[in-house]
Amino acid sequence: MKELKKAVSIALILALIINLVIFAAGRIHAFQFWLIIAVAAVVAFFVLPKLKGE
Repeated sequence: MKELKKAVSIALILALIINLVIFAAGRIHAFQFWLIIAVAAVVAFFVLPKLKGE
C-alpha cells in the first residue's frame, strides 16, 4: 500500500504541474484551473489518508 500511496501522490503532483503549465500557456480558463486544483485537494485530503502505509 505504501507504493500505491506514493504513486498516487506523484501522479497528483504531476497533474498539478501540468495544469499550471497549461494554464500559463492560456490553453484552459481559470475555472478549469481551480477545478482541477480542488479535485486534487479533495483526493489528497480524503483518499490518501485512507491508503495507510505498512
